[in-house]
Amino acid sequence: MEKEPRKLIFSTCTFPSTTIIPCKNHNFSVPNPIINYITDNIESPLIHEKLISSSKYFFFVNPYIRGSIYYSYFEDRSFTEKGHQCKEGCYFRQKFENIDSSIKFWIIDSIYIMNQIAASSLSLLIPKIYRCDITNLVLTAVNLTFEEFLFISPTVKDVHFSNVKVTYKNDEIVLLEDIFDNFPKLTACSFSISHTAPNISMNTAKRILESPNFSNITDICIEKTPEIFDIKTFVNSVKDRELPRFWINIDRITSENYESELEECINQLINSKYNNRMIQYSEEDAENFMILLNRYDDQYVRILTMG
Repeated sequence: MEKEPRKLIFSTCTFPSTTIIPCKNHNFSVPNPIINYITDNIESPLIHEKLISSSKYFFFVNPYIRGSIYYSYFEDRSFTEKGHQCKEGCYFRQKFENIDSSIKFWIIDSIYIMNQIAASSLSLLIPKIYRCDITNLVLTAVNLTFEEFLFISPTVKDVHFSNVKVTYKNDEIVLLEDIFDNFPKLTACSFSISHTAPNISMNTAKRILESPNFSNITDICIEKTPEIFDIKTFVNSVKDRELPRFWINIDRITSENYESELEECINQLINSKYNNRMIQYSEEDAENFMILLNRYDDQYVRILTMG
């Protein structure tokens, strides 16, 4: 049986504003001040949904829709191999552009955008978001302003960024360490660095290690890391800790000195009593790579770039 295509999952409850007339003079059995207090202090999306189920009045007083965003390619190979992309997602983007401006969105659980066509949709969505309480954030080829990033990051626990570019108002690229610092609840992360807009500095490793968030991290992967990344400082700090588990892929090595540092760090990891840590690069000794690979548990995040 063929797999079902990945669907766009957005809202769990929708009320088309063109077909429902708001009840301005709804008669409740409790005094209006209490109703007003309730509508002004909704802290749970589930409570909001139950209120709407009881009366459409609560939707028109607080016209927002709760849900997660999931936007990806179809899983059907016969479809993706032709170069087509998720038509459902294209409709989703147009829906954001045309939706009633009075309706806002309460985003919960996840934002998952793995489609370049969909990448611009996030910037279209953010001005319409009433509240963002996501714990999972997966973005590919998305450009964000630093202000947009700060709006969606506070509750995120698990993040995957692939070729994501975050910029300040002056178009300066936000460095990875500053992105890391602004995920206050982060526990697991994966960053694939863009070749065209790298955001790694000489201080990235040091700043990440010093971040208040680092003590909460269980898993960290950095893919396509340029050799400016201070791998020696990073490994010396974490080699004798059980956590975090880490997988660092180094890209485009040109310096013999840096390659020697990598070999030294790999030997330290091989001699460590802890598993689930990897340094990977194209000229790595195959035997050393397999030693570390065999110690890496499949249930944890792994990024392999073998080609």
